[in-house]
Amino acid sequence: MSTRPFPISQRYRDQEKKTSTISLIFVVAVGLSMIPANIVGAILRERERNLKHLQLISGLNIVAYHWVNILVDIIKAEMIVGACISLFGMFGLADYYWALFIMMLWPVAVIPITHALAFMFSKEWSAQFFIIMTNFVILGVIPITVSSLMFSVRQWTKRKASTTIA
Repeated sequence: MSTRPFPISQRYRDQEKKTSTISLIFVVAVGLSMIPANIVGAILRERERNLKHLQLISGLNIVAYHWVNILVDIIKAEMIVGACISLFGMFGLADYYWALFIMMLWPVAVIPITHALAFMFSKEWSAQFFIIMTNFVILGVIPITVSSLMFSVRQWTKRKASTTIA
């Protein structure tokens, strides 16, 4: 009787990699979806309390107000993305280094859109729900679908290549 396990097959390794990729995409998508929701909540709270109006009466330029708010929100989001990228490095997720550049550009793309979408809503909860769901679909569902299709196509081409050669 032997207690040594059987060698791990390549098919199992591929399945394990697919599962870990989908799990990582899901966790990162949920975390990053909360950032714009927090920002849109702050924008609507500021509108409800008429803080923007107070600043405009005090002499603040409207263009400067929006540019500064967008810039500060981008910097805050970049700090969170930087922490996420450093965790990728600390855990040695070398297979995902291609995603780091996209993650660094993500706040620059999402924050201005979030500020623009804030004008569509009057209630904080509805804006946050819409922003969370939109970002989760864009950051989670679409990449998981693409990742699953890539693994499926890769497996299909491997099977076709092995049957063609044999």
